[in-house]
Formats: sequence, C-alpha cells, structure tokens
Amino acid sequence: MAGWKKAKKHEDDWSYHLERMMEDMLQEFAEWDDWDTPLVYGFKMKKDASGTPVVEEFGNVKREDGKHIVSEEREPLVDVISEEESVTIIVELPGVQKEDITIRSPDKHSVIIKVGGQNSFYKKLAFEQKLKPGSSKAKFNNGILEVKIKAFPVQSGTEIKVE
Repeated sequence: MAGWKKAKKHEDDWSYHLERMMEDMLQEFAEWDDWDTPLVYGFKMKKDASGTPVVEEFGNVKREDGKHIVSEEREPLVDVISEEESVTIIVELPGVQKEDITIRSPDKHSVIIKVGGQNSFYKKLAFEQKLKPGSSKAKFNNGILEVKIKAFPVQSGTEIKVE
C-alpha cells in the first residue's frame, strides 16, 4: 500500500500498535495466492454505555479457525442510535442503487439489511428493545441508508427480593 506512512512512535502509543497491525496485515495479504475479489476490511472503535471499548469490524474478510475467509458479500459500516422509544440505523452502502436494498424485520427484536446487485451487502442487527411492527421509515441518499423504527421502552423487569 503505497503512501502508508511509517512513523517512529513509542510502544505505549495506540497508533504505534495500529501501524504494526496494518503492516502485519499488508504482509499477510501480499502472501495470499487464492483471491481475486477486492478485499474490504475495516473497523470502528467506540465505548459502550459502561465505558468499555468495543471494536466492530466490517467488510468482506473474516477470520475463522485461524484462516481468512473472503466473501463476495460485504458487511457494511453501521451506526445504531438507540433511544428509549426508537432505534435509528445508519448504514454506509457505497455504489448501491435504492432498488437493490431490502430491509426486513423477521421478529420484534431484529432487522436484516440485504443489498443485491453489483455491490452485495448483508447485515443482521439484534436489539434489546422490542420493535413496533409497521412503524419503520427508511431513506436512502448518496450511499447512506437511514432506517428509523419506533420501539417499546426496555422493561427493567420486577425486582426479586432475596430472603
């Protein structure tokens, strides 16, 4: 990957480890003989509600049992905004036509986004909240899909006293 900048960093710096990971990946991919599909791999890092770091991967390269599996179908980059009475899903779908997008909710706790055509994507999302059937609205503009779904507030349950 021409243009990948190799800067000298201290080992305690997170970017040092990110650069090492990128160098290792580039070397490993260069040794592959059996792929002719474009490789798409990325990740996003965020913190969950408790402040714990979470890494979410996307693309068409997965690792299973120590081997890389390359799929024709990509997992898109997705952001989910959960509010008390709604869920908003934002999906990046570059090069996709609106007619190729299918969105389904097979049950009251999940959504499946599937894209056919020249660029194939697939993502299944599960939610703690119970989704309200028939309340979904979706917009697609410039490769960005936004799905808004009304949801019932999460029930905290009934406290059980310990005797």
